[in-house]
Amino acid sequence: MFDVVVIGAGHAGLEAACAAARTGGKTLLITKKADNLGEMSCNPAIGGVAKGTIVREVDALDGIMGRAIDMAGIHFRILNASKGPAVHSPRAQADRKLYKKAINKILENYPNLEIIFASVEDIIIEDGFVKGVIVNSSSSSVIANLSQEKCGNSFTSSVIANLSQEKCGNSFTSSVIARSAQHDVAIHLKKNSDVDRHAWPDGSLAMMEVSVDSSLTMTEASVDSSLITTESNYEEGEAQIGNPVSKKINCKSVVLTTGTFLRGVIHVGDKQNAAGRIGEEASYGISETLARYKFMLGRLKTGTPPRILKESINFSELEKQEGDNPPIPFSYLNTEIKVPQTSCFITYTNKNTHEVIKNNLSKSAMYGGHIEGVGPRYCPSIEDKIHRFYEKERHQIFLEPEGLDSDLIYPNGIST
Repeated sequence: MFDVVVIGAGHAGLEAACAAARTGGKTLLITKKADNLGEMSCNPAIGGVAKGTIVREVDALDGIMGRAIDMAGIHFRILNASKGPAVHSPRAQADRKLYKKAINKILENYPNLEIIFASVEDIIIEDGFVKGVIVNSSSSSVIANLSQEKCGNSFTSSVIANLSQEKCGNSFTSSVIARSAQHDVAIHLKKNSDVDRHAWPDGSLAMMEVSVDSSLTMTEASVDSSLITTESNYEEGEAQIGNPVSKKINCKSVVLTTGTFLRGVIHVGDKQNAAGRIGEEASYGISETLARYKFMLGRLKTGTPPRILKESINFSELEKQEGDNPPIPFSYLNTEIKVPQTSCFITYTNKNTHEVIKNNLSKSAMYGGHIEGVGPRYCPSIEDKIHRFYEKERHQIFLEPEGLDSDLIYPNGIST
């Protein structure tokens, strides 16, 4: 029995789970996969006008965001520094990889907190009180580490392969669905009594053949035998994808921090697809539960710009924006920033830019009629800027690196 179950491991979910655990509650954090811990979905930055003040308030309550960004920030600035201290707003650009690493380090052995990777499909409510959640998992899980060197599209983390047994002839064939950043891949491993048995310590399993989706060029995968589930001595037969099984987790309360995943839809121009964010499935079960209990459901809109390859930018033509020197930490527990710092750059739209946008407004998801709603007041899309503030001859764009070793630049100011 858990005192608190937190569903979703974005910024809000992490803070909620850690806060509950700090108060002494037995806490469970549920997210779909390990890669979601510390994932920065849009612009990898923390703070800004008003938001920076909130992060510091969270830090004063022993939250983790401030400490994490101090371990991952690569460009710190106090916004509105020329004005009075009441409106000073700390902001830091983060290295995506370092932020994930920082979050995982903070969560490691966090008292009273457990983390599982699963999809929550339902919330159990009896007599007006939360009694638990239903998660989808699979039996006989095997963790397979995919060889990155042989991949056309590298796999950034371990892949969980769910196997179930079914006897069939003399060979053991397992079909595994593995997910990369861009693709789902079907991988086929075979066991046969004629193969070299030294491949595994117990001689019971050996890899003979791997075939993948033709859109990738991966030719090899490796499986660490020490990570195979306890039932490693398989009978000769065929293993297929394990059907998800439902599991009940008892709890006294549930915190929903599901971000963009509940019935999420991604719009790219006049095309739409259901997704929580790029490359990840939307969630439906919790939405159905909320509707069943007469919660009012709505839909919020956010936007993000296409990223730009660093090598395609002529930085010599741009205005360089240095960070503060020395950088001022977010957390009151820190006195200095030890992460190497980098620069951002500033450029502007012009009349030609505005003309292209005006001529193609019908291709915008919002102006093309595919979305009904109002965008954030203080973060308007580039279409809104051109349409609503037509008298302006240019709009500022900040070019912000997504990491110290990343080839991607985030063009802050032209979200769509």
